[in-house]
Amino acid sequence: MSKPAILCVDDEKIVLNSLKEQLRREFGREYDLETAESGDEALEILEELLEEGLEIPVIISDQIMPGMKGNELLKEVHAFLPRTLKILLTGQADAAAVGDALNEAKLYRYITKPWDQTDLVLTVTEAARSYFQDKQLAEKNEELARLNATLEEQVKQRTAQLQEANSLLKQENAERSRAEKTLLRQKEYLAALHDTTLGLIGRLDLNELLEDLITRAAQLLGTQHGYIYLVDIDQASGEPILDRKLGIGVFADLIGFRLQMGEGLAGKVWQTGQPKVVDNYDTWHERAKNFDYNLISTLLGVPLVQNVNIDLTDSQTLPWNININPVFKNNHHAMRTDEGQVVVGVLGMAYGPESEQAFGADEIELLSRFAQLASIALDNARLYELARQEKEYFEALVQHSPVAIVTTDREHHIVSWNPAAEELFGYTPNKAIGHNLDDLVAGSDLIHTEAQSITALTDGGDLVHVLTKRLHQDGRLMDVELSSLPVSVGGEKLGNIVIYHDITELQRARKEAEAANEAKSAFLATMSHEIRTPMNGVIGMTSLLLNTKLTAAQRDYAETIRNSGNALLTIINDILDFSKIEAGKIELEHRPFDLRECLEGALDLLANSALEKGLDLAYHIDVQTPEVVGGDVTRLRQILINLLNNAVKFTHSGEIVVSVESRPLDSEALVEKWSPVLPPSEPNAPPMLYELHFAVRDTGIGIPQNRMHRLFQAFSQVDASTTRRYGGTGLGLTISKHLAEIMGGTMWVESEVGQGTTFHFTIQTESIPNITYSHLHEVQPKLRGKRVLIVDDNTTNRRILELQTQSWGMEPHTTAFPYEALDWLQQGETFDIALIDMQMPEMDGVALALEIHRLEQKFPKVMLTSLGQHEVSGRLKDTGFEFDAFLSKPIKPSHLFDALVSIFSDQPTKFRPREKTPDVLFDSTMGQRLPLRILLAEDHPTNQKLALRILEQLGYRADVAANGLETLQALERQPYDVILMDMQMPEMDGLEATRSIRSRWPDSAGPHIIAMTANAMQGDRELCLDAGMNDYVSKPIRVSELVRALAESQPSGSKKSTLNEIRDVQNALPDEPASSSPTADIATLDQAALSMLLDLLGGEKELLVELIDSFLEEAPSLLSRLRQAAQQNDASGLRMAAHTLKSSSNDFGAKTLAELCQAMENRGKSGVLTPDTQDKVAQIETEYQHVKAALEKLRDD
Repeated sequence: MSKPAILCVDDEKIVLNSLKEQLRREFGREYDLETAESGDEALEILEELLEEGLEIPVIISDQIMPGMKGNELLKEVHAFLPRTLKILLTGQADAAAVGDALNEAKLYRYITKPWDQTDLVLTVTEAARSYFQDKQLAEKNEELARLNATLEEQVKQRTAQLQEANSLLKQENAERSRAEKTLLRQKEYLAALHDTTLGLIGRLDLNELLEDLITRAAQLLGTQHGYIYLVDIDQASGEPILDRKLGIGVFADLIGFRLQMGEGLAGKVWQTGQPKVVDNYDTWHERAKNFDYNLISTLLGVPLVQNVNIDLTDSQTLPWNININPVFKNNHHAMRTDEGQVVVGVLGMAYGPESEQAFGADEIELLSRFAQLASIALDNARLYELARQEKEYFEALVQHSPVAIVTTDREHHIVSWNPAAEELFGYTPNKAIGHNLDDLVAGSDLIHTEAQSITALTDGGDLVHVLTKRLHQDGRLMDVELSSLPVSVGGEKLGNIVIYHDITELQRARKEAEAANEAKSAFLATMSHEIRTPMNGVIGMTSLLLNTKLTAAQRDYAETIRNSGNALLTIINDILDFSKIEAGKIELEHRPFDLRECLEGALDLLANSALEKGLDLAYHIDVQTPEVVGGDVTRLRQILINLLNNAVKFTHSGEIVVSVESRPLDSEALVEKWSPVLPPSEPNAPPMLYELHFAVRDTGIGIPQNRMHRLFQAFSQVDASTTRRYGGTGLGLTISKHLAEIMGGTMWVESEVGQGTTFHFTIQTESIPNITYSHLHEVQPKLRGKRVLIVDDNTTNRRILELQTQSWGMEPHTTAFPYEALDWLQQGETFDIALIDMQMPEMDGVALALEIHRLEQKFPKVMLTSLGQHEVSGRLKDTGFEFDAFLSKPIKPSHLFDALVSIFSDQPTKFRPREKTPDVLFDSTMGQRLPLRILLAEDHPTNQKLALRILEQLGYRADVAANGLETLQALERQPYDVILMDMQMPEMDGLEATRSIRSRWPDSAGPHIIAMTANAMQGDRELCLDAGMNDYVSKPIRVSELVRALAESQPSGSKKSTLNEIRDVQNALPDEPASSSPTADIATLDQAALSMLLDLLGGEKELLVELIDSFLEEAPSLLSRLRQAAQQNDASGLRMAAHTLKSSSNDFGAKTLAELCQAMENRGKSGVLTPDTQDKVAQIETEYQHVKAALEKLRDD
């Protein structure tokens, strides 16, 4: 007998053979394995197999094949082999094909390439098993159908006979059924009451008791809807009210729903003390408000009552210990039944409109009996709770306390001795109880007198709290924190309570923690130096690059690099200062900044990442939000970048939107929080305090509710797989939340799995009056009344553009569909301008613009794109059409405004005030306006030349000292106004040199010392200032920071004008392109680093040649020192030489040489030189020869 067949289809022979071989090993004995390389060949094979009468349980097909695709093949197969199970091999991008196969071919499963062999085998095994099970079931169904056909006629005949007999019994059965139901219901009622009584005997927890009661009543009455109200006091009015404590069914979500006396059915039952039924609740005119009456049709309520002996003036007599209001006390007669019982609540049951049942006398009686049981249970629960609380209070306090608690009688004998006391002193309760406390734990002569003094003070009524020592059973003294207080009842002294807390471990732990913090600080300081050194090159060289003539695009790129570097430095600083954050010592800046520029800067940093993933990026600032505020812009930008980075990381499609809203706060609080920051032109303008609310919303993967609690924990992410897939330290959200809190706000998150996440945070900030860009919010004459067509498939972007253009007086007409826009135009609609998104599903922006152009619509068209102008313009060649403007996403209101005004003006106009950048970033006249004698203390020759060049461009000539000793010698020869002091130098470092200077020259006669270092820990600044330095400039050194430090070295009265010029330097933005820098085609050197070095030198090739010569002269000496240190096993000398050579190599872009030197420096830091150290030095020497040849070629060219 032939075996069933499995058909495999794939156009790649290697893949097909591999698939067949894997299946042959597992299924070769049970199945024939057939293969085909195309859909057509597969159909032919299937036809042959069917002609041979073979079964085909499974077909496996690749999706991507020439000609007929996999899903198309499976659809054709399904037409004549519907029971054959189909498996599709597909890649990640074939989701549409999988969906088509699922719908049209009843696809059994798809397997992603490359497949897992185990998964493949299990899938085929399960598919084959399902096929034969289905086949067997079908055969049985066919046999059953044949039997049914035979029996059907017999059943019809028998049915006719039975119908006649059945009709005779119906009337008798109906009557019997009614009687049986009545008896059964009565029996069930009695049984339920009996069971409930037994169940309530042991029910002492109030909530469990009420839940049991309402569940039993609902089951017995055949409903799912019910509630229990209890009398409570309204805290606002002091009046008694009904408070819903428990609800099921339609009442489950209305816990806490409150009613006044007489309000609704429950209120009337409370008022009258009698049961009440409402049959047509949806039409009852006295029903309670704020409830969907369509959910129930009939409602029954009965009172919960207590006996008349309850004292309503004593809150302890009420079962839930409510605090009785005097109004309640004076009107308690209105809440009594006819029998004089007090109504304390209402029990209600309801039927829904789907039920045909109604409440009759039996149901009212049953629910009333239940209410009586509930009342008894309430009183039992109250009595039990009072007894339990009183009994367990001291037991919980004493037995479970983490500190030792001992009670003594009036003669100071021990009465109780808790487990913590046994653990602390070593005595069991049997050995301790009955002994004099001071004799037992303070028997030593050293402490016995002091212990008796403490006891005497306590006996006198004093509370004593001291740090002292006590004896352990083994004789050793322990450090303890002791608290002793007297115990009196009704004025009678009963004894004392003494509490001991062992602080030995706390002191040890504190010392260990301090040591660990010191070690962490040392490590972070080292890492700070190593990280910030290369960042010095990135930011410093970019600043100098911006000093050259650049195109607009080049300037945008360079500014993004500089902003990214600054943002990275900010994050590095926060991570390195995490110990300071934990200690609550982080400090905030407070100065004016443009909120919109801060937000746009953060978005710019993430724009490329969002573009790569096809995400829409947008933002909206509410018009009531102040434009310029006072606060810490760096910290705010850090929070935004962190949240945006997370949003981009965890969002695979859709959009990311940032919104900002504000609300005014009490400005008087500003005085306590900050010193106001006001513009010089308005010294008396009153500041206003605002709370800014930021929301970063994405359409990403979302966060499960049960894992949200981990979001703001340090070094924690939602789960371990997040770290593996997306990376990250898990520290960012912790820092961001902390920063928001110290800025007067908070942070929280809302998320739904599969829908996205919104991170919210608030900060408090001060608005800066009279500094604004009001044109972004006001109606503009040039734009008023202009009809603007907005076409964007993203709802958020479309809405933001609509609101923004409306605020300028324009008339926006928006649509998500390009074809709808074309219909408007064909119907005669006219527009003054169109804003068109590039990436839309039906028709992209270029296609839409060309269609509008073909309709001879001549109004201007603005392209909104994330792709860039060049990619779009390439599609417009030979079309005769050009866009009037291009705007990059996310759309900035200022850019949109400028584009619109330029289009509708005769000449482009810049409306946003912006300082023009001087052609030269460095102010060469500063040395004339602020003459200073400057000494540069720097051991690195290349860094010396670089610093001297920067000072030269500022108009200064500086002397150089290579270490701290030379600095002291230079001061002895002549005085200096300023010393730029490096921190790490041989022979004498910067700190030691500063201390020596301050000891020999007092502050009035000594120089102004400015630290220049790559160490970035917050404590480093304190070290510098404590050593006697006046200022601190961290590396990477910003030119503006150096200018500021030099300016502040002069007398305070002359600083103002210089500081204003510093701001000009900080905001410098050059406009014109510069000539290209020379490059050398030498692979050994990094050309970007060389180009930045040349720009830093002002393009002067002579200075570059001079630096090369200096390096080539210095390097052999450093290599010699390396060899000598390696031979003599001198780890310190090895580290210093490698560090110096590494720094110089980085300046010229000799990355390989720098990396080898870095590894050698690390080896020197470890203090252990392995036997291969000399071999590693030889590698450095070999690489240096390559660098030397490249530099010589560059110099000669």
